[in-house]
Amino acid sequence: MFEDGKYDGPLSGDFKSAIGIAADDKCPCSTIVFGDFHNVYLAYPFAGQQSAFIRGALVYQVPLTNITNLIRHDLDMSKSLFFITHQGKPLYLSENIKDAMFEGLNIIEFISRGEHQSNGNRGFTPRIEYNNFIIFNAFTMPLEWTVSYVIPKELYFEGLIQLRERIIIALAIIIMLAIDTIFIIAHKISKPLTTLSRASRDMVFENYNTPLEFVHKNDEVGELAANFEAMRQTVRVLSTTDSLTSILNRRYFMVNFEKEFERAKRSGDNLACLMIDIDNFKSINDTLGHQCGDEVIKTFCSLMTELIRTYDILARYGGEEFIIALPGANIRDSWTFAERLRERTEGMNIQYESQMLTITISIGTASIINHPTDTSSLLIKRADEALLQAKKAGKNRTVIYENKIYSS
Repeated sequence: MFEDGKYDGPLSGDFKSAIGIAADDKCPCSTIVFGDFHNVYLAYPFAGQQSAFIRGALVYQVPLTNITNLIRHDLDMSKSLFFITHQGKPLYLSENIKDAMFEGLNIIEFISRGEHQSNGNRGFTPRIEYNNFIIFNAFTMPLEWTVSYVIPKELYFEGLIQLRERIIIALAIIIMLAIDTIFIIAHKISKPLTTLSRASRDMVFENYNTPLEFVHKNDEVGELAANFEAMRQTVRVLSTTDSLTSILNRRYFMVNFEKEFERAKRSGDNLACLMIDIDNFKSINDTLGHQCGDEVIKTFCSLMTELIRTYDILARYGGEEFIIALPGANIRDSWTFAERLRERTEGMNIQYESQMLTITISIGTASIINHPTDTSSLLIKRADEALLQAKKAGKNRTVIYENKIYSS
């Protein structure tokens, strides 16, 4: 068999010498593996018919290129591949084992270390750390081969390092995004809350016009702002207007009149004040009832609202008394307006149920006389004194206060 012309392996003497058997050895009845840099030979010794001594061997020649290509395809062992027997005899060493990155690898020491760590078992441990290398082993049956994959630690941990770096970068990005998200959310929440807080403070100072630009947003903040705006307008109406007539109440008139008075003093503009009282109003309540009195007041307020300018200030001062501030009007202007209001009121018909009523009013008017020394309360006091004089003079008339009382 060893002289077969198709066989290009070692001759019988070389083969027997290589595998350590002689003709007088008895058959071990197990496979013997031998190889070089090109082939692996699987030898199956057999005995003679009359004795147990080895008479020859059946040899199977396997090209290593086929094996390595198969292993590399399945196991991705493209760097360093070699075959050794369980005794530590190398069958095949890939050329890459000689690369510079494997200069520190001593195959003999590796084999010795592998046999030492195998604890007497046939084959090697699955993973061995050797110097700067990590060696992965796989023992195959029944050929008793160990396939080992050698990789430098720096390459082995390079993937882990890259993974760690990618994780760190990813975490940094996530943290940055989280901070940005928190900042955006905080900005979206804090800005509206700051605006709402400012609007709430402004309400204390009778300012109900702080803009809420996010009130129309279709989200939770917009809903909150819309509810706040509805509440603010309700508070504004309740705190600034008279519930019966819907004109300003006395308290809010004083707030606005004080601002208008200070503006007139700074600029030297004119400012007039009218105090108005419905004549004989008590008799209307006493004879026709308070519901009729309420109707009279509401009808009269509608007339005053029709006659005043958009920037004039009208308010119910108390009961059947009303007050009007006329910015920019001097005493004569206020007289003209007062007389027009009085005449329109006298000619007005008020229907209550089946009755038709008429009313008259008395008016006292005053204007700023001395800008440096006058005050808002003093101006109202002068108009009130003029109204009192109108009442005493017979009602249904206008009296102006101009250092002296002057009656129509």
